[in-house]
Amino acid sequence: MIALLLSAGCHPVSLRPRMNPACARAAELALRMGQAVTALHVGDPANPALRDYLGLGLPALTVLDAGGTVDALPILIDELARLAPRIILCGDMTEVGEGSGMLPYALAERLGLPVLAGVIAVEGATALQSVSPTVQRRFALDRPAVLIAGHDAPPARPVAFARARAGRIEVRPVAA
Repeated sequence: MIALLLSAGCHPVSLRPRMNPACARAAELALRMGQAVTALHVGDPANPALRDYLGLGLPALTVLDAGGTVDALPILIDELARLAPRIILCGDMTEVGEGSGMLPYALAERLGLPVLAGVIAVEGATALQSVSPTVQRRFALDRPAVLIAGHDAPPARPVAFARARAGRIEVRPVAA
């Protein structure tokens, strides 16, 4: 199973909610793997951008609602320890909040997993990392790992309105 971590985005000019482009690339990688995907978001379940992630083809999205502004790290650690996914896939940085890009590294450290940044493809049990535009490396995924989608990962497919409406948003209250 793949755990896909999604964050809310914010358009830099209009400040309207949108999909985070980095998370959208991670979603595209997850969908191309052809395995079961559990999409997770910690935050506001009323965010209109969450439906756009479903429009990419995700059948469901679980929103872990802690109410208000909270640190997503402990909530995600508890949820991922419960799910025990083979791959944890996320974007490199959020557009809302601190946006430091440290969440995947902190998750990997706390869960005792290796982390691989700059991932542009996952084929079977192998991850392809982009080091530069002309250099790529292959890594065997012989144990669970945290993978961070790179900027050279394939762009997300277009959002389909019918898929966005057909997908389910499951809200689960959690303790902050």
